[in-house]
Amino acid sequence: PGDGIHFPAMGDIVYVNLVGYLAQTGKKFEDTRARSGKPLRFSVGMDQMDCGMDFGVRLLSLGERATLNVPSELAFGSVGGGPVPPDA
Repeated sequence: PGDGIHFPAMGDIVYVNLVGYLAQTGKKFEDTRARSGKPLRFSVGMDQMDCGMDFGVRLLSLGERATLNVPSELAFGSVGGGPVPPDA
């Protein structure tokens, strides 16, 4: 569990270790530790991440780990992105 005290607010910079899998196939499409050895850095609420990830991170306290199941319409949608196909 996280510390239960410190939650990110709009504009805060967060660092996230992310492993992403496609729900339909289980195929891994992202792993920040394997790719660069560094966590993903982004500002909360500044349209730097898909809506689902951005919203989900706001619910986590400092140090908390979670599994986020982000529906397509809150992620890459009908366009897809990189290794993520449309409507995935």
